[in-house]
Amino acid sequence: MGGKILALLLAAALFLTGCAGIPEAGGEQLTVVASFYPVWVMAANVIQGVEGVELSLLAPPDTGCLHHYQLLPQDMKTLEGADVLVINGAEMEHFLENITSSFTQLKVVDTSAELALIEEDGPDHSVNPHVWLDVDNAMAQTQAIAAALKEALPQQAAAFEANAQAYCQRLEEVKEKMAETLEPVKGQSMVTSHNAFAYLAQAFDLEVAAVIQQDEETDPSAAEIGRICDLMEQEGIDTVFIEPDTAGSAPEAVAEETGAQLVTLDPMTTGDLDAAAYERIQLANAQAICEALQ
Repeated sequence: MGGKILALLLAAALFLTGCAGIPEAGGEQLTVVASFYPVWVMAANVIQGVEGVELSLLAPPDTGCLHHYQLLPQDMKTLEGADVLVINGAEMEHFLENITSSFTQLKVVDTSAELALIEEDGPDHSVNPHVWLDVDNAMAQTQAIAAALKEALPQQAAAFEANAQAYCQRLEEVKEKMAETLEPVKGQSMVTSHNAFAYLAQAFDLEVAAVIQQDEETDPSAAEIGRICDLMEQEGIDTVFIEPDTAGSAPEAVAEETGAQLVTLDPMTTGDLDAAAYERIQLANAQAICEALQ
């Protein structure tokens, strides 16, 4: 019952805010909202030092993946005052379904709209949303943000373009360093606790041989754990890659059964509000993978 009441209240708020209107994006001040952490990092680099632009983050930076995130009343107020909403897309922001259409003046930038997406295993044919962990994808997402902001605030187009180009150049250097770091383990197989690193693996010629928890809320069956343990033994895999917030006992059970080490990788779904976070995290991930697989 409480959920139905909250839904009615949100619907009423949407109607009122949709009628109220928001400032024109073509004015001197542009208010940009990023849906969650990784797209905030990209947007922060595009707008860095540009006058007349304000950037905020919708989901708090410690939220992680947005599978269960629900809009709060303060989120509605944030969207009401926004000109541009930058999202990851690829089915990540389920909480925005049927919401943004109520803010008719809000420009929504789906940064993954032009990317090749990896399909997830399962009957619902969903896609893997962790596109930003492929550096090429992150550069494309950055360019999508810049293109949208240039259109929204033409008088600052040159500044947005210069920032995007500078950031993409730094990301290109990150990609080169990651490729060099991962060269000795190219072609090797990984077992991960969650399917966050499929794009990273694909980009650097690694293979995700098994994912222990396809669903974060459901532990695999004993039979599935046994299958993964057998696979690791057959392929000589002695590492299970987990995430900082990995929940459940399944990864530990696999590690205990196989004698594998647990190594943490960062999917960059949480972190400090630092524009240099992507570069730092991705280089650390590459180093951790190399050291674990050698």
